[in-house]
Amino acid sequence: SNRNGPMEPDVVVDLDGVHHSASWMNNIVKTMWPYIAEYATAIMKDSVEPSLQAAMPGPFKSIQFTHTQIGTNHLKVKRINFDTTRDS
Repeated sequence: SNRNGPMEPDVVVDLDGVHHSASWMNNIVKTMWPYIAEYATAIMKDSVEPSLQAAMPGPFKSIQFTHTQIGTNHLKVKRINFDTTRDS
């Protein structure tokens, strides 16, 4: 256990057939989640809402988000695969 709570279960990172632990990634996302949620809310209000208003027919052009949230449970990465056979 660390100061942010217990470590997340291991995430499998498959790099050329070798599996590596990436539980650190979920711990970073968990720590950053309040900031990610705040940013997502701003995107909804500042970008998505105006786009919806522009696309709506007359009476619905005043649509607006009064409350947005992506929740308090952070995104959890379960598996990451790297394809190293392709050129960049």
